[in-house]
Amino acid sequence: QGATSISRSFLFRYTSPTLRKRREMGLGPVSVRKLADARALVLGFRTQLLEGIDPLDARDQQRVANALSRAQQITFEQAAAECIKVKSPEWKNVKHKQQWENTLTTYVYPTLGKVPIHLITTEAVFGVLNPIWLDKTETATRVRQRIEAVWDWAKARVSRPWTVFRAASFASPSVVLGPVLKPPWPRHLVLPGTTGLPHA
Repeated sequence: QGATSISRSFLFRYTSPTLRKRREMGLGPVSVRKLADARALVLGFRTQLLEGIDPLDARDQQRVANALSRAQQITFEQAAAECIKVKSPEWKNVKHKQQWENTLTTYVYPTLGKVPIHLITTEAVFGVLNPIWLDKTETATRVRQRIEAVWDWAKARVSRPWTVFRAASFASPSVVLGPVLKPPWPRHLVLPGTTGLPHA
């Protein structure tokens, strides 16, 4: 068990205490990582092995935790800006970008723009849509679709951690709100975790 230089990169070879098999862990290229630094890393990994911890698994778990931490720092407005940037090349009409920005700026950002995206709940989304659902049904539908598109972008960006907090805090708008509701508004529309919304 030690650090070796193969193809100008350091490798740490060890026997996993959990899998009971040989594994290899890259420590970085020799052009970047100094030998002394590689040896210091190996010393830490050997300590983990003595404690029954697989260093490669521990590193992967830390990367997931870091991804979740980054996701928690992204506000809805930041996620929307990145989503628009990614989707813009798909739009044949340049007005689509302006329409997206206008609807989100008008109806979503005042309430949800500065909120970390993982903290936004079903009730918060419904609070954005409820005031405009009857009088501006078509606009509300587009707003709902755009909110969902931003969530899809965020889900793809943070991958594994997304399933953790999404399941705990939010159900997809298309699932919760369903098809466009035409007036008259139903007497009660019951959402998960709520007692229902009285007729306006």
